[in-house]
Amino acid sequence: MISVNGATLQEIETMRITHLSSLPEFQDLYLELQIPHADAVILSHCGTIIGYAITKGGVMLEFFVKETFGSDINFHFPEIVKTCNVERILVQSFDQVLMKCCSRMNSYHEVGLIYRDFTQVTIPGDPDLSFRLATLQDLPFLQMQEDEVFEPKDMISTAIEKSEIVLCLNGEMILGCGFITRIHPLWAYYDIGVWVSPEFRLRGYAARILSWLKETCVNNCWIPVCGCGVENIGSQRTIEKNGFISNHRLLSFDVGHHDNLTSRTTRHP
Repeated sequence: MISVNGATLQEIETMRITHLSSLPEFQDLYLELQIPHADAVILSHCGTIIGYAITKGGVMLEFFVKETFGSDINFHFPEIVKTCNVERILVQSFDQVLMKCCSRMNSYHEVGLIYRDFTQVTIPGDPDLSFRLATLQDLPFLQMQEDEVFEPKDMISTAIEKSEIVLCLNGEMILGCGFITRIHPLWAYYDIGVWVSPEFRLRGYAARILSWLKETCVNNCWIPVCGCGVENIGSQRTIEKNGFISNHRLLSFDVGHHDNLTSRTTRHP
C-alpha cells in the first residue's frame, strides 16, 4: 500500500533535482512552466518516502520513485493514479520509468515534438536585420499582439526584466522577436522560440531569428533546446532548418477507468 500525502515544492526539491538529473534528456519548458502552479504529493511505502508526483487539474506532470523501489512501482502505479484523481498523464518519451508505468493505459496521442539534438547548420545572416533585448518601452507593442506565445500578458514584463525577449528589427521596424528562457536555474538549458509579426511571415525571418538565438546560446556555453506542437508544421520546418533534430515526443496518456487498465496503445512514440 502506497500512502500519498500533500507536500510543497520545497519539500520535494531534493528529489526533483535527483529526478531531473537522472533523465537522459532535459525537462521540456512546457512542463516546467506548469510546475510552480501545480500540486505536489510525497509517496511513501511502509513509512519510508519513495518518491513524489506533481499534478495540475487532473493531469500528472511529473513522477519519480527512488531506484530502491523502482522494480515494484508498476504494481502500485494504478493505485497512485486513482488516489491522486489523475485523468491524464503527460510523459516525455525519454522518461523510461513513467513510460513503463503508463504502458497499460488505454490509449495515448502525441502532443509535441521535443528537440534535444542539433547540428552546426547555420542560416546566412541578413545585413538589414539587427537584434536587441526588449525593454519595458516595448511592452505596449508586445501586449497588443494576439498570439498565444504572449500569454499570459501579465508575464511579459517579467520576461523583459529577465532578458528573455529579443527583438528583431529592420531599422526601427519590429519584424518579430525571439524567446530565450532558462528552463531551470540549476542547469544551462535554454528553450528558444520565435514569433514573427503576421505581415512579415513567410519571408524567412523566423529561421534567421532562431539561428541568432541558437548562436547566442552556443557562444555563451548554454545548451539550446526547442519544442513545438505536433500540428505546428511551420515551427517544425523552422526548427529543423536550423539543424535541430527531434528524437523524442511529449505524449498524453488517457487514464480511462483505473480498474480496467489494458496493454493496448494507439501508436508507438
